[in-house]
Amino acid sequence: MKEELVEENLHRSLLFQDFSRDEIAAVRRMSTVKIVSEGEYVYHQGSQSDQLYVIALGEAELIYELEDGT
Repeated sequence: MKEELVEENLHRSLLFQDFSRDEIAAVRRMSTVKIVSEGEYVYHQGSQSDQLYVIALGEAELIYELEDGT
């Protein structure tokens, strides 16, 4: 995904709506774009991560597994 598209998607996001263009550019420079195929997991419950995941295009399903396996 082109850098300009990443910045434009971030700018349109409610999460980043109060960020200046320079701040959004800084976020983009720290980001990694990952293309995820339909059905592929982005994150597994319980995995260690210090990343923020932003879906730029498409949608995601959140699956939460309880301790009893449900």
